[in-house]
This record gives sequence, C-alpha cells and structure tokens, in this order.
Amino acid sequence: MRITEIRVHGVADKGPETILDRPIVAQVAGDDNAGFYRPRPGYGAAADRNGVTLEAYRWSRLTGGTATRTFSLVLLLPFMLSNIAVWMLPVTGRGGHVARALCRLLAATMTAMYVLSTVGVSLDLIAWQCAAYPRCLEGRREFSWLGDVPPGQRLALLAVPPIIAIVLIWRLGARTWQLPEDSDHAPGVGADRLDAPAFWDTRSLLRRLRSVHVAVALGTLDVTLLLVLAPHDATVPGWLLLAADVALLAGAVVLLCRPAIERRGEQDQRSSRTIRWMAVALTALTLGYAVLPRPPWKAEGMLPGYGMLVAGLFAGQVVLLAMLGLVVVVQRRSLRRPFFLLAGLGAPVLITSRSGWASPTPRA
Repeated sequence: MRITEIRVHGVADKGPETILDRPIVAQVAGDDNAGFYRPRPGYGAAADRNGVTLEAYRWSRLTGGTATRTFSLVLLLPFMLSNIAVWMLPVTGRGGHVARALCRLLAATMTAMYVLSTVGVSLDLIAWQCAAYPRCLEGRREFSWLGDVPPGQRLALLAVPPIIAIVLIWRLGARTWQLPEDSDHAPGVGADRLDAPAFWDTRSLLRRLRSVHVAVALGTLDVTLLLVLAPHDATVPGWLLLAADVALLAGAVVLLCRPAIERRGEQDQRSSRTIRWMAVALTALTLGYAVLPRPPWKAEGMLPGYGMLVAGLFAGQVVLLAMLGLVVVVQRRSLRRPFFLLAGLGAPVLITSRSGWASPTPRA
C-alpha cells in the first residue's frame, strides 16, 4: 500500500518549496488559487526515508481575490450556510428525507426574504412612501420625477431593481457548475467515492434547485405587487394573476419536498425548468398589468400587504424550524452512535443563525 503525506500550510504561506523542503516542485493538480505540489523528478527525492510520497496543498489565494468575489461570497453566505446545514443532519438513510426537505424549504424562505429585503427599499420606501410624499422628493433629483408617475406604473418601474437582484443571485448561483471540477463522466459504480469525477458533478442538481429558487423569488415579487394592485382594482384579471402566482409558489414547495429533486443525473429536469419559465412569464404579465392606465389614485401609508408577507414569512420559518428540530431529535434516537456536536442539532442551529442575514428592511 502506497502512503502519501499531504502537508498544508497555515495562515502564513511560504510557498510549496518551503513546505516540502525541496528546491524545485511541480504542480500536479489544481489551479492558481489552490493546488497540489510534488517535488519535481530529478530535484530531490519525491518520498521521504520511509517511502512516503510527499505532497503539499497550497490554498492561500482562496482567501484573497477581487472585490467582486468578496461581494459574491458575502451575498451568498446565507445560502452557503443553508447548504452546509443539510450535511449536519443525522445520517438515517431514507428516514432523512423529511429533514432534508425541511432544510430545502427553509432555504426557499431565505430566497423569499432576500427578495423582500430589496422590495422593502425599492417598492415600499421609495416607490410607495417617498414618491407620494412631496417633502421626501424635495432636493432629490434622482427621485423627484417619480412624483408625476401614477402609483401602478411607479411600482412597475421600481420593481426593476429587485428583478436585477434576482438575476444577480441567479448568475452567482450558476458559477458552481461552471467551475473546472465538474466532469462529464456519468455516475456509475463507485460514484460516491471522493476520487470519482462523477462525485463532484452536481450540475443537474444545482440546475433544478436554482430553477425552483428563481421561481420562488419571482413569485414573491409578483405577489407583493399584486397585493397592492388587485385589491385596489377589484377586477378579475388582477385576482387571477394573484391566484396563479400563489399556485406557482405552492408548486415550488411541492418540488422542494420531493426526494427526486436531490438526485444526480439529468432526469426530472423538465418540471423545474417549467416552473422557472412559468415564473418569468407571470412576472412579465404582472408588470404589464401594473403599467395599465388607471383612474387617479394616491399612495398612502405603507405598501399594502408587505407587512403581512414579512410577518407570514417569519412565522413560516419559525414553524419549519420547530418541525426540523423535532424531526432531528426523533432521528437522533435511532442512531447507534450519539451526536456530540450541538447534541445533533447542528442543522437547526446553523439555519437559525443565518436567518438574520437577509432580514427585510425595517419600514419607515
């Protein structure tokens, strides 16, 4: 049996030559940000006196990067914590489907919270409150023109920033399956091995989850707009659009609860793609409905329905967290080896800690 000794530097990186104590080394895997190095043949022994192969792992450039990378990491951190929480669940075989489904639903509420955060600034504070209050527009040339725009069209215009925020998180989420560790190898025997290329190929899984999260994000934005427009207009089209968006969100919940969504491979891509494009179409229809001419009306108070959505979202998170904690406690009893870290409640604790990152903006 061949043994490989992997040496990893600490915070201070002095180079792979120093780590291996060899004058010349060669990179055998990785890229400029992180990689594995071995002594180059002919420039020092590749193994120590006991025949152990020497190898160094250099990761120092992972901690640095451009401002764009730092911004993306901060923006995606709550979603990263949600993904990590799934791996902190007790390993109970098929019995863990319920806990993983609850984690996926909690991650979806994080997406909805992210959208409501942008909505709180763009639609509530600016489009609805500030634009309807002349003293708020005084001395603000960037907003003063909004005072002459009807409320419905104003909401449609200021819905663009939340849509841009959704597209931004959509594209940042697509970066993972575009990285070089992905492989075109189909899963087969031994696909769960760490050294199998198919183990790291999660493109199909990420496509499905990303499509559903985009649908949740756009559906949340549509419902926010229609809770203002439909009660004011009291017409059939507005209520039909609202019902369609609620049905869309319900369909997303059903997809997230299905165990098939976390399987690898290209199967079952149609449903997630369908719900994503349905969300895009409903958003276009909602914006078109918002810009329709209406009799003069004045925006007063706070954005109707926004507070109800925020309160309902928080209440839903509390219920889901309580259910997840209960499921984990029940599953923990069936384990032969007890959990020591956080008493096996690592997933609920981690999800709770990340909930404050994207909390909706306080209202004026």
